[in-house]
Amino acid sequence: MFVGVAFGTCAILIDQITGATSILAAKVGSDFNVGFPGSLFVYTGGAIKLESVFRIIPIPIILWLGSSVFLKGRAQNKIFWILAVLTSAVEPIIQGIPLMQLAGGEIGGLSFAAYAIHAYAFNFASAVCFRFYGLLGAVLVRFGNYIIWHIGFGFYLQYLTS
Repeated sequence: MFVGVAFGTCAILIDQITGATSILAAKVGSDFNVGFPGSLFVYTGGAIKLESVFRIIPIPIILWLGSSVFLKGRAQNKIFWILAVLTSAVEPIIQGIPLMQLAGGEIGGLSFAAYAIHAYAFNFASAVCFRFYGLLGAVLVRFGNYIIWHIGFGFYLQYLTS
């Protein structure tokens, strides 16, 4: 969970430097977060859902097929790390590209690069925790991030800056 808290803190710092969420909020007409107290439920469930989609479904299935079925028990470690690298790129791609398009060019390339690097590193850290601590480890990393980034920072934006 502390790993996730660190990533959530970094996300806030990146946002404060780039102003990306303010730009998106102005374009969309609303904040990027679910309002408090609903955020407690949405992001808790979201942490479990996303880790299931990004980790528990693709990694074990492809790892089993690759290592156990096709390679007869060999290369499990190598296949896992390849999958960790690949699955860590999914969220930055499926979330980052549409957000850039939504911003209509108002978020620059450096801001997007900061987001993409941060999101990739966060997802890779989650994959590492999945490897060593199981699904609960990955979920706690994501939940730690969400507590700071979506729930805490969202609360700050919703109630303390208006």
